Amino acid sequence: MIKTSGRMEFGGYERSYVLLTPAAIDPDETYPLVLALHGGGGSGERMCSLKGGIQELAAQQDLIVACPSGIDKHWNDGRQTNRSRAHAEDIDDVGFLLELVSQLVGQHPVDPGRVYVTGMSNGGMMSLRMACEASAVFRAAAPVISSLPADLDCEPSNPISILIMNGTEDPLVPWEGGEVRAFLRPLGAVLSTPETVRYWVERNRCDPQAIAEWLPDRTMTDESRIEVARYMDCAEGASVALFTVHGAGHTWPGGSQYLPVFLIGATNGDIHAGQAIWDFFASRSL
Repeated sequence: MIKTSGRMEFGGYERSYVLLTPAAIDPDETYPLVLALHGGGGSGERMCSLKGGIQELAAQQDLIVACPSGIDKHWNDGRQTNRSRAHAEDIDDVGFLLELVSQLVGQHPVDPGRVYVTGMSNGGMMSLRMACEASAVFRAAAPVISSLPADLDCEPSNPISILIMNGTEDPLVPWEGGEVRAFLRPLGAVLSTPETVRYWVERNRCDPQAIAEWLPDRTMTDESRIEVARYMDCAEGASVALFTVHGAGHTWPGGSQYLPVFLIGATNGDIHAGQAIWDFFASRSL
């Protein structure tokens, strides 16, 4: 893979991103594009080096991966809070990300029919906002440790596939919904994980009866297991999937335990989350 960095002016701000492209580009081929959005306090550089992230698959899968950075390390995901500049100044992150996609499609051999977005925490909420407000642009979205902001008022223009991957013991973005908190600071409200799933099942007009399975417990020391519920027969070939990470916290499955368990909860080691996300995205390309 070739790693580069880019900058662009948008909305009066200088915006930046990290880009991963295949080392050998076939002029007769087009490639999928994945936007990977960092969590609050993160950066594009960190997201493009996330352990267990989708960028680890970029070379073997011939993906183009873009990891943009939010203003002052945050995204305006639709929550009503003034705890970050992105929210307080109502930064147009939707417009920025759409312009970034447009530029990347124009400058690289991107297949505009295979554009996806994923993210963690604040970035995952931003990916849900993009799915809601720009469903015609993105084929699928995969938020991790994220739920729909309670204040986000939008309706997707067409069905879009959604994969949600949340821990049941998340102390920051609560499974049962309510106030997001970081070190006791209130950061705006979210819907519960079941409510978030139901929102997309209804909008995608899926069969409300899920097909469920337990994934193999490959890391028994993490005291965590993953249950997958898939909602099928949705409109226009869309689908919805929920990865319930039982016993895990505000952590990326297959990632690092970046803070102590008593602060953020445990990390599940049964899957490589980036691989699971890419498998879901790739299945939406058929």
